[in-house]
Amino acid sequence: VVVFFLLQKCYNIKSMFDEFLHKNLRVPYRLNFETFRKVKNPRAVVIFLHGIASSRESWRTASGLIDGNVNIYAVDLLGHGNSPKPSWGGAQSLEAQARALGRTMIHLKKMKKPVFLVGHSMGSLISAEFAQKYPRLADKIFLISPPIYSKEDEESGIQEKILQKGYEAIIKNPEKSLDFINGVIQTGAVKVEKIENQEQFRPIRRALKEAIVQQNTFETLSKIQTPTQIFYGAFDPVVIGRNIRKLGRINPQISTSRVLASHDPTAEIIKRISKTINNSTKEENV
Repeated sequence: VVVFFLLQKCYNIKSMFDEFLHKNLRVPYRLNFETFRKVKNPRAVVIFLHGIASSRESWRTASGLIDGNVNIYAVDLLGHGNSPKPSWGGAQSLEAQARALGRTMIHLKKMKKPVFLVGHSMGSLISAEFAQKYPRLADKIFLISPPIYSKEDEESGIQEKILQKGYEAIIKNPEKSLDFINGVIQTGAVKVEKIENQEQFRPIRRALKEAIVQQNTFETLSKIQTPTQIFYGAFDPVVIGRNIRKLGRINPQISTSRVLASHDPTAEIIKRISKTINNSTKEENV
């Protein structure tokens, strides 16, 4: 009992210090990352950002589809993989995730320009936030299956309202939600690992609340100056196509592509991204 009490006290002190350092003093976290490819004289850098309930591992196959003389990195976002899993409110907001990515890129030191961000689902929202916040650090962003939702209820369609209610139910009823989500995972509808317990589920629920439900991505993308290419699937149940098409109309920096896919990245999408990167790097070296 005494040992347990001491361990609990140490954990509380560590948690308080973590909150003070990263919330109050606003020191960004540093993300765990893996180098998928490092070449001698790279023409560019590609950074992969995964979706909710996933990790850098989800990009291992996709990274092999990126051609050319480029360095490739994949990160674990906050609350996921081997990156920090802070418990204080707002720790997984899009802003906090973007600032953590910025610190991680500084840790990578001298990265060869241009830099391309490739984000999937939640990772695409973070890519947009990062590009808006640090426009000089990202030369182009590729957003795959971005779940971009309207801020105003009157602008939301039926599908969007159903999704929002579903997200709220997941956040408020973790016990029932865990069984439901694992059931969906078992069907193969989404390519993520089974969630073993509530401890593992907690940071995922927090990410859902702070990065997806409380997002402001539509407004961010409507003003973004960084060239942006969005891919979304015709059969994607969590992406609102009309929001993406609207962004393509109001911001000339955004191009959109509707593909025959569901939510997960396909080889076709990655190959198209690779082709665009190769064309861009050739232009840079003319």
